[in-house]
Amino acid sequence: MAEALQAQALRDGVEILDKHVVVEFITAGTGEAKRIVAMVCIDLNRAAAADMGLTVIEADNWVLAAGGPGQLYSASVYPRGQLGIHAPALQAGLVACNMTESQYGLASTKFRWNVSGTYMQVVPRIFSTDRAGGDPREFLTEYFDDTAGMAGNIFLKGYQWPFDAQRITGKQSSLVDMAVHQETVVRGRRVWMDFLRNPVGKTGWRPFRIEDLPAEAQDYLRKTAALQATPIERLAHMNPPAIEIYADNGIDLRGEPLEIALCAQHHNGGLAVNKWWESSLPRTFVIGEMAGTHGVKRPGGSALNAGQVGAMRAAEYIANVYSGDKAEFSMSSAELASSVSGLASRLRRMLARGASATRAPHKVLEEIGGRMTRHGAHLRCRAGAETALKEAKMQYRACLEKGLRLSGPGELHLAVTAEQQCLTQVAMLKAICGMLDRSAGSRGSHCILDDTGVEMHPALIDPAGGKPYRLRQENMALRNVILEMRYNPAAEDLFDLWEVPPRPIPDRNIAFEPAWAEFRDGRVYRI
Repeated sequence: MAEALQAQALRDGVEILDKHVVVEFITAGTGEAKRIVAMVCIDLNRAAAADMGLTVIEADNWVLAAGGPGQLYSASVYPRGQLGIHAPALQAGLVACNMTESQYGLASTKFRWNVSGTYMQVVPRIFSTDRAGGDPREFLTEYFDDTAGMAGNIFLKGYQWPFDAQRITGKQSSLVDMAVHQETVVRGRRVWMDFLRNPVGKTGWRPFRIEDLPAEAQDYLRKTAALQATPIERLAHMNPPAIEIYADNGIDLRGEPLEIALCAQHHNGGLAVNKWWESSLPRTFVIGEMAGTHGVKRPGGSALNAGQVGAMRAAEYIANVYSGDKAEFSMSSAELASSVSGLASRLRRMLARGASATRAPHKVLEEIGGRMTRHGAHLRCRAGAETALKEAKMQYRACLEKGLRLSGPGELHLAVTAEQQCLTQVAMLKAICGMLDRSAGSRGSHCILDDTGVEMHPALIDPAGGKPYRLRQENMALRNVILEMRYNPAAEDLFDLWEVPPRPIPDRNIAFEPAWAEFRDGRVYRI
């Protein structure tokens, strides 16, 4: 999809500046008059040059579409190197919202790809091994009562794919996710999907048969004529490209198992926007996953639709409201040069410190990923989140004060992105702590752990206390609260938080003619 969009942009004559790492947005004005006037990047093609490859781009209107902060997690299905540009946007003054909300789900780890949809609906065997690949175990049998119940929940993971806090207790489909987490994170084993064999039960359990599956699974497989003997045959019948995409990436599902884990997949929060996808800074728009528009429980394909709708509405608004006149704010050439000079001086100091610093950027990213996967992913608790926030702030300050180890200008962008990831991590952990302060419960794709809560399953043991995990039920009152936040370097935790109510669903119902007149004369953009 991205390749097709890029090809269309090139056909339309859009210039693409590839390999440019965003360092900072330069702003003019204060308060409601604040605007982004320029963006400073490091051109990686010139990173080793005397000017460090600094490139300044000026514009009146900005559309930010840099995706989610996927590199924040060690267990992630995001493309490797998917960093996002949340930190520069936050430092420019954009308000963020719903930063607590992400989506997690089972995904392959060698080639990062979600194993939702047909991959689960063909009901493959799921098993674990030790780190060396030996000692295979049918670990799901610890959590279900019979082969049919276990296999039926594997099937349901196809379209109940995201980890769902409300689908664990009662031996529902997200118990599969928690079992995988228990096996990989707690027990230190590896988990695999095997498309050559059907699910295997305990000794004494009835062997897998499609006719024993719950009615929902049976009906679906019959309607799709997917009654073949093995999962790989069912997958080849229902969705051949699902096999081909792994083959294209060096994995043969017809001859080897597929390693999986519970991974971060999609950020449902982001930067706050209005109905035209305009941010808190006029003339700066945010679209796609970077916009905080996806809600707590995002239906499967709605992120793609939201990206398309947001892009169209942002483009329409810019074309009809902002394209006719020069922007009403400006920064003189001298002021811009001074801002860029100040930034260049800071980058040179980073380089100077980098020669003697001991911490490498990739180690910082590894620490962030481990911390967020432990404390800011699908399992959260107050003590863990507060400790993680404290550690994240210390890490960020250490990066600023002590620098990061660099061998030369060509690695400067690594230090910049590591610093940015540190700040983005602080923002997300601050939001998580803020919701916990408001008595947040389990919702969407994360659980709030609470010793007084509901037991997930007796076999799911929390290593922190040696007892079964317990989750706090959702606080329904918080469905009427959106937590917004703004960067404040003077604040103890670097961010200010406040609550706003969700915008009501519009109830305007007018006839076609006046609606068409509003569109023709541009009033629609002022309603």
